[in-house]
Amino acid sequence: MLEIPFASMIHDFAVTRNWIVVPVFPLTGSMERAKQGNAALRLGTRQGHTIAFVPRGGARWPTSNG
Repeated sequence: MLEIPFASMIHDFAVTRNWIVVPVFPLTGSMERAKQGNAALRLGTRQGHTIAFVPRGGARWPTSNG
């Protein structure tokens, strides 16, 4: 499991031969901001940015039994 240090919108990721790379930027959404006529999405400045490198051999994905 990949634990993220704060709630954010993860938009993209990259997959290489050996790694899954997940950039975690503090992009948050707020319906209240949107209702007030402000941008619904905002890039936070206090949280910082995180980039997770997950080894492909170590990643476990759920499987469906459908």
